[in-house]
Amino acid sequence: MQAEDYIDPEEPIGPGEELISEMTTLEKAIYTVYARRSSDYLEYLKPILIRTFGNILEVSGKEMLKMMFFKEDLDFYQSFLLRIIRSRLKKKLSRNIVSVGVRNQFKVVLLGKTPKTIDDDCATCANKSFCDQIKSSNPDFCLN
Repeated sequence: MQAEDYIDPEEPIGPGEELISEMTTLEKAIYTVYARRSSDYLEYLKPILIRTFGNILEVSGKEMLKMMFFKEDLDFYQSFLLRIIRSRLKKKLSRNIVSVGVRNQFKVVLLGKTPKTIDDDCATCANKSFCDQIKSSNPDFCLN
């Protein structure tokens, strides 16, 4: 993978976030894979959401299984990336780094005292009603 192939995170550094590092080449590559898989997931999901919006019973078992595999992949890449960053920074900063994020221009930030959680995203998510229906049978499910 060449430098021009890396996908830069879109989110800018926000209030309460402390810039603590730049992403390494490995971290950029992992983020790029994550971003591409995330894009693939959304492209797969769009027609399903349009076709079934508001009625989870219309999603086929095959579609549900593929959505779950996509979500597991995304969770893995995100978790792996953040674990690598935390491990690297723990050595560099001589302190435990609990909550980090990646931001525009391949920046790594320490999140504020109240980091954003998936539940925070869910409250304003366009897919909230869809997720809520799935959560009735699978409480850990979330499209964020």
